[in-house]
Amino acid sequence: MAKNALLDYCSNLRKRLLGFTSNEEDTLFLNNQGQPLTNRGLEYIVSTAGLKAGFPLKIYPHMLRHSFATELLNNGADLRTIQDFLGHESIRTTSIYTHVTYADLKKTYDNCFPMTDSLEELHEEKKCYVIFDFNGTMFFDEDKHVLSWREFAKTHFSREIKDEEFPLHIHGFNNKEILEYLADKEFSQEEVEDLSTKKELIYQRMCEEDKDNLHLVDGLEEFLDELVLHHIPLAIATASRKPNVDWYIKTFHLLKWFEKENIIYDDGSLTKGKPDPMIYSRAIKKLHADKSRTIVFEDSKAGIYSAYQAGVKKVIAIKPVEEAYKVEGMKEISTCISDYKNLPEEVKNFLNLSKNTKQQ
Repeated sequence: MAKNALLDYCSNLRKRLLGFTSNEEDTLFLNNQGQPLTNRGLEYIVSTAGLKAGFPLKIYPHMLRHSFATELLNNGADLRTIQDFLGHESIRTTSIYTHVTYADLKKTYDNCFPMTDSLEELHEEKKCYVIFDFNGTMFFDEDKHVLSWREFAKTHFSREIKDEEFPLHIHGFNNKEILEYLADKEFSQEEVEDLSTKKELIYQRMCEEDKDNLHLVDGLEEFLDELVLHHIPLAIATASRKPNVDWYIKTFHLLKWFEKENIIYDDGSLTKGKPDPMIYSRAIKKLHADKSRTIVFEDSKAGIYSAYQAGVKKVIAIKPVEEAYKVEGMKEISTCISDYKNLPEEVKNFLNLSKNTKQQ
């Protein structure tokens, strides 16, 4: 079917599209202008097809890959076979697909052992939850935020931002709060959206220009793989706006580990930014999490206060070694780490990772 569809496309539609240009003869998929189809164009086509089909969720190209792997797994294919199909170098990457069949696993267990507690009940007592801040926690970008806010403030408000203003009025706060602080005036929601977009474009440009540092914090990808492998519910609680969140999802492939609806951000309904507990309370509610079994990874003082005030008692601060002094002595944190490569035993024990790893 795929071959026939391609042959039909090549002999009919593609020939007509080539009439717009004579420079793309080696490109298979073209847009309606005869130019190479872009990633954004493909996303639009797939999303539009999903809407036309009446699918209730937003559809994106990578979802087809997830569905392919899930169907193979649900119908008895082993992980090694799926690994070959998907072209993964590591079986650990392929194993992230196992979490989507947890309901089937539970159903099978309950059918085989009807007189025992369900698998979910057996694990409920030890079930834990993990929530990450993003900026400065999953991605070390504090310097980019500092530089982009300074460039933006100078360009739009003719204002210089001092070093001491960042921890007090910018890091961890939402854009409305920051903009009104910098301009010393109130802005409408439309004005906040417009100014925020201009600032975030500066920030994204700076990040993309620094290609050597455009990656998640060391050890984080492996840590996320392990959390997903052990079916630990995950969320992100970030003060960032949607343009940046969309950019993070695309740049760092966050949907490998996080359900999109569990990425909580400043969508305009967060009337209070960190250190207010609103954003972490929302993330906890989204995960249906037990606060006593929830662990938060944060970098800013405002974020740490926010998580603690939301009722989370296990807050891990993450700071580069040279900046650890900024959070030293805070009673709200359990410990401070510089990356995710060698997590403290107290973190592994809290998440039951040490025990699970040994059993495997």
